[in-house]
Order: sequence, then structure tokens, then C-alpha cells
Amino acid sequence: MTLSAFNVKGKRVTVIGAARSGIALANAVVRLGGTAQISEFKPRASVEKELSGLVSPQQTRIECGGHTKAFIENSDYVVLSPGVRRDAQPVDWARAAAIEVMGEIEFAFRLCPCPIVAVTGTNGKTTTSTLIAAIIKAAGRGVCLCGNIGSPFVQHVLDLSPSDTVVLEISSFQLESTVRFKPRVGIWLNFSQNHLDRHKDVQEYFDAKARLFANQDENDVAILGDQPELREMAGHLKSHVMFFNDPIAPKDIDNPNHLAALAAARALGIADEISRKVFAEFKGVEHRQEWVRALDGVDYINDSGLVKARVTKMIVIGQTKELLRATFTDVISVEVCGSLPEAVAAARRAAKPGDCVVLSPMCASFDMFNDYEHRGRVFKEIVHQLV
Repeated sequence: MTLSAFNVKGKRVTVIGAARSGIALANAVVRLGGTAQISEFKPRASVEKELSGLVSPQQTRIECGGHTKAFIENSDYVVLSPGVRRDAQPVDWARAAAIEVMGEIEFAFRLCPCPIVAVTGTNGKTTTSTLIAAIIKAAGRGVCLCGNIGSPFVQHVLDLSPSDTVVLEISSFQLESTVRFKPRVGIWLNFSQNHLDRHKDVQEYFDAKARLFANQDENDVAILGDQPELREMAGHLKSHVMFFNDPIAPKDIDNPNHLAALAAARALGIADEISRKVFAEFKGVEHRQEWVRALDGVDYINDSGLVKARVTKMIVIGQTKELLRATFTDVISVEVCGSLPEAVAAARRAAKPGDCVVLSPMCASFDMFNDYEHRGRVFKEIVHQLV
């Protein structure tokens, strides 16, 4: 995709949602010579901090406290923040008015001048994305690591050059609103049930993930984990398919994240010795099985990035707490709490010397936190305050 292929100059672009991606979108629209407007469901007082990130607030129309049909219909494009569902009322209004709707990833892709390596999966996305970006950098190439891992893709896209490579961690939330998105290398690490609060069933979750490969062709590469669902899907893909843990994978590397990163590096023409050097020096990623502290013989682990853990007791909070209790109460002890501080306190009471207390959510927590990083930081603050 080139800058000339998608032009929003003189166009009115309505962004649904005033979170981090929404602000970055509005800023990009203004920079491109378009008119940005933001429609936010929350009251203005609750998003003032986010709105302070607007580069040109005087050039951005804003409505808060709910969406209005007239505001949405006065648009050339409607762009969704990742937290906005495709069946939200503003989306229905836009489609009824024949206004094109897309997500932040799609918008940024249409402006991107360079190849994209996109990584998805139920677990391991951040670690694998970080490794791939480090390998590309070690090979002496320009690289931009963004997406679900931290800063929005659209925040960086206007500063990229054709010689760069984007490494994009991408979630089902972001993929479900793509249209023409076409990564040069698409990686699907693994699949298991997740995001019970967003997708109506497992099939919808799977289908959202599968959109990663929807527009790939024979010039692109799909790298997959070895699971029955992914192998079955592979037979329908037009791209060149690789399984990162197949028999030709190096026998001395058993970490699936490393194997996936190695396969991506090979697809990009980067020598194995560069990847191996990065693996040897890699220290891990914050919020992924991150040790916080030990107290009274109990280790506290921040696993806010949703890595799998073996569980002996569940303490659940948030919008899906009752659903989680109903789902798991027959197989494990489940305790319901009203907040994260209450949950940590309950875990401390239940834990015995030699146990681990692990923050390991089963879904997003937008009802309580901005994102997984915010969730992880709050957990660490609570744990460090324990006496």
C-alpha cells in the first residue's frame, strides 16, 4: 500500500472511541489534511486525560457521553478503535449511510509504505513480536514494533520508509475490523478459547484471528503453530505456509516463541546466527510471567499478558466473573471478588509457602483497566504495598 493509494485530505474521518488508538487516529487524520472528529460513549470528564493527547484539539470535533446518528453520518470514513465492536450502533448507522467502516489497523495499513510482519495467537504474541523486532534490528534494518504491544500502528505509520519493516502484534479485536489488510508475513502462534467478554463463541474468535491471512497471496508467508485447527485452515490459504515446529525445526530450540521468530527471520532472509544471538541475549518481556516479589514464602507473578498457568485456585473479578465461576466451579475452587486489591488480598490469605500468586487473566479488562499494561502495573503496585 502506498500513501497515494489512500488519501484522506479534505475528507471527514470520524473515530469511534477516544482511547489511545482513537487519539492517534485523529492526530494522523489532521496531519494528512483531513478533518477529524471523535465520538466517545463515556462522559468527557472520564476521557480528558486521553483528549489531552490531541495535537490539534481546535481542529478536532468531539462528542462525548454517547454517540449521535447525525454526528456519525457526517463522515466520509468511520474508523473504529479496537475496543469498539463491529455490531455497535454507530457502525450500523455508518453502514446504513453507505459510509466505509474500518478499524485502526486497516486505516494504518492503507498508509503503510513498507512490509508488515503481523503476529497473533492466544498466547505468546508479545514475546514473539519483541524477538522478531530485535532480530530485524540486529540485522541492521529499520524496524517499528507496535500494535497491541503498546503504541498504535497509526501513531508511527506516517514516519515509516519503504526500507523499514513493521512488526505488528495484533489481537482478534483489531483483526475483526480489517478489510484489505495484507501482511507480508502473518504468524498465528496458537489457538484456545479466550475473550469470553467480546466474542459470542469460539468460532467467532477463530474467524477474527483467521482474517490475518484473508488477503495474502502466493508472495506472502503464513507461519503457523502445529494445531489441528490451524492445519485444517492451512489447506485453504493462498500464501506459502510454514509450520514453525515442524520436523525441520532446529532440534536445540524448543521454545515455540523462538521457533516462530526464527521462521519469520528466515522468511525475511535473515541468517539463523543473527536470530540465535538475539535469543541468547533476550531477557524477557514485562507482564509475561514477570516475578514481582516474594512474601512469606509465596512468589507473586505478573502474567497480565495472558500466558497459560497451571491453576489450583481461581479468584475472579470483572464483568465476566460470574460466567467464569459458573464455567470452572465444578473443576476448581473459585472465589469471586469485587476488585483487584480484594483479589490480591484473597490470594494472600489462600496461598501457602511454596505457592505462587499469579495475575493471569482470561480475557481483556476494559471494564477496569486501560489495557494489559495498566492492569499489570496496578497489580505490581498492590503487591509491593503488601506488608
